[in-house]
Amino acid sequence: MDRLALRSLLSTLALFALGCPGDDGTAEDGPEPTTTSSATEGSSTDPSATGPTATEGVTSTSSTTEPGTSDSTGAGADCGEMTCGEGEYCDWTADDCGESPGGFGNCMPLPEACDDVYQPVCGCDGQVHGNECEAQAAGVDVDAEGTCTPPDGYFECGYRFCDPGFEYCQVSVSDVGGYGDGFACVQPAEPCEPLACDCLTMEPCFEFSCDATGDGGIEIVCPGG
Repeated sequence: MDRLALRSLLSTLALFALGCPGDDGTAEDGPEPTTTSSATEGSSTDPSATGPTATEGVTSTSSTTEPGTSDSTGAGADCGEMTCGEGEYCDWTADDCGESPGGFGNCMPLPEACDDVYQPVCGCDGQVHGNECEAQAAGVDVDAEGTCTPPDGYFECGYRFCDPGFEYCQVSVSDVGGYGDGFACVQPAEPCEPLACDCLTMEPCFEFSCDATGDGGIEIVCPGG
């Protein structure tokens, strides 16, 4: 064998001794393949996230106001064809909390302050309030058809409560559709003890009506017109 043939044979044997490209398990061309891991259910794949993730068992804490009810600010109060918002109450024209078919309501702002005077009224929430302004501040209108229990020592006068010792109930009948009657606790112009129709002959509307009520009061009715 000549020298050139021997050199070619040695080169071939050397290549087999070193191994063929790709025999180490790696691809000959292109980048090595990468692997990805999928996020497990209920966990976040972003390690920098600071907020909670939406996982099973997490519930919302939002609240709603049922129609026809109101909170202490009047928010969500059903007012006929409208719903009063934050800082409003429903003023029913018939003072009946929306029970009359011809009545309607208007959303009015809550009063900012009320006089510290006790003139009890029945509210649409079924509670007795210190005066009409305080009922409105609580987010409710007065209820002329209410079932509030009169405070001790008072008798019912529509949505008001009067002191039978020195006040009579004056009812002003409304002749306007959708608007309720007016009610007032009135002290006679002349002293009258005990308070009775016999000594109220000079009071307005006495000639139309004056009667004792079933709960110990006196009621004078002024007709509309």
